[in-house]
Amino acid sequence: MHRTQWDSPFTDVPTKEEVEAYKPALGPHCTPDRFRVDLSGVPSTVWNKSAANVFVQSFRDAYPDCTKSSKDICMAWERHFNRLRRIYRDQQEQARLAQILQQTRRRQERKSQLYLRRLHVAKLYSQQHPSAARAVEELGVPGMSSDDSDHESGEGTARYAIVSKDWRSGEVTELLRLLDALHLRLRYGNGWNATSGAWPHLRLVSYKSSTRAAVKGLPKNFYARKFLVSLTQEAFDELHLIEQILPVGIPDGLREFVVSLYFELSLN
Repeated sequence: MHRTQWDSPFTDVPTKEEVEAYKPALGPHCTPDRFRVDLSGVPSTVWNKSAANVFVQSFRDAYPDCTKSSKDICMAWERHFNRLRRIYRDQQEQARLAQILQQTRRRQERKSQLYLRRLHVAKLYSQQHPSAARAVEELGVPGMSSDDSDHESGEGTARYAIVSKDWRSGEVTELLRLLDALHLRLRYGNGWNATSGAWPHLRLVSYKSSTRAAVKGLPKNFYARKFLVSLTQEAFDELHLIEQILPVGIPDGLREFVVSLYFELSLN
């Protein structure tokens, strides 16, 4: 299998489709020079039995003076094969965990960029909405909705399903969506021509809900009423919410401006 170290990666591993399609009547599926075993299967599968026969014959050709029986050689191969299976499973698990870690890091980076972008826009429109920037700062990165990507492979157009935070009030979510709309206006300009820089990724509303705990210590109106009434007294106390309200409602003038942006975008 052309591996130079015990922890070298396995290459040329047969696919599930190849294994299922193989028929012994067709003869050996591999050769000593291109030795292929199904590391996801057990030694007794049709595919792996064929590979074992190839190994036994190759061993006899390489060591013609060996007095061991074919059965003994085959049993020795099966023991070695089972060790290879364990190494292969460990490698697959490590690769799976590494992918999860990479996806988590990408998701956290997107949340951080989302927070900075919204804060930037909120400060630019501070005259129209004086408390927007403070609202974003209160939420922090943990208060931003994360998203799940179907684009981790890097192929095709990136789409991200928004994972909503059920604990967050609709009023706060509306403000954040408004900041996103204003960002698009700043990003594209009056003629809806994109300025320099990376294209905004497509975040789509979904039915997915976050399982992460609510951000603690926020103004009371930042939390959804339905969420608050669902809490036990102990959980409510641990939330450490602030009774003082921070206005996050969208002024009519700003709301009308954003509506006109969406209408203008639909005509382009």
